[in-house]
Amino acid sequence: IFVMPAYTLWILIFLVLPILVLFSVHFALLKHYFRIYLVALFGAFSVSVIWDALSFGKRIWYFPPSSTLGIHFFSIPFEEYVFLILMTILFTSLTIFFHQVGPNHYESRLHVRVAYTWFF
Repeated sequence: IFVMPAYTLWILIFLVLPILVLFSVHFALLKHYFRIYLVALFGAFSVSVIWDALSFGKRIWYFPPSSTLGIHFFSIPFEEYVFLILMTILFTSLTIFFHQVGPNHYESRLHVRVAYTWFF
């Protein structure tokens, strides 16, 4: 029996699933921003891979072997690269979506207005 490592399962639930939902609903909007995704991924990789390599190399943090697939590049688990890519895609997509929709789009709905006045 194959048991999925914890980090891989976490990535599937909290990154892959939201990305699939977001792209299935708003693909027509998001497909126009391919270059933005490339720039965001380049920026994320240029900082995070160095940061992670140093941190894993110095044992500042690590993943227990049972929580990953056991594939490493530059002492960084494969899942960490997948996490970096998917997290960048998710937050870039959310930023694009909320920028295009605008801040007042959801405030016009009654339940949001009621909740807002109840809390504030």
